[in-house]
Amino acid sequence: MNGLNSASGNTANSAFAGSSTPGHETSVNVSATTPTPLTNLKVGLSYDYTDGFPSFDNYADVWTLYLMYQATEKLKLNGRVEYTTASNGFWYTPSDTSHNSKLLGLTGTIDYSLWKNVMSRLEVRWDHSLSGDRPYNVPTGDAPTGEKNVVTVALNIIYSF
Repeated sequence: MNGLNSASGNTANSAFAGSSTPGHETSVNVSATTPTPLTNLKVGLSYDYTDGFPSFDNYADVWTLYLMYQATEKLKLNGRVEYTTASNGFWYTPSDTSHNSKLLGLTGTIDYSLWKNVMSRLEVRWDHSLSGDRPYNVPTGDAPTGEKNVVTVALNIIYSF
């Protein structure tokens, strides 16, 4: 997607209508998923690039590798590795402006279908700053003085209509 943003609100891309910086905003996504010689295993790769948001000279690159394994009819196991580099200020306010942001995320997910239309999901995620910044667990708007690592555990019960 590529749009011309205007501070007056006239924009070809309404997702960025609130931005106050006039100029071009570009978002590119390339994704592929393929089966493997193992019948129940799929591998996916995704690349995302965005520039011009939240300001004209900002950018972010995100590479993601997915592994999806259907263990049984009701049980799915998923793994994801994400690596991103971004200009200063794209993801968070840097405490040190001498380098760009570099972040790594590892996620493991267990999906289990309890019964028809009801799924349970346990997800564990580890996020890590590769650039030495401390962007996690920081009050909004403060310079990163938080943690280099954060672990998130989520349990969901999902009902599909």
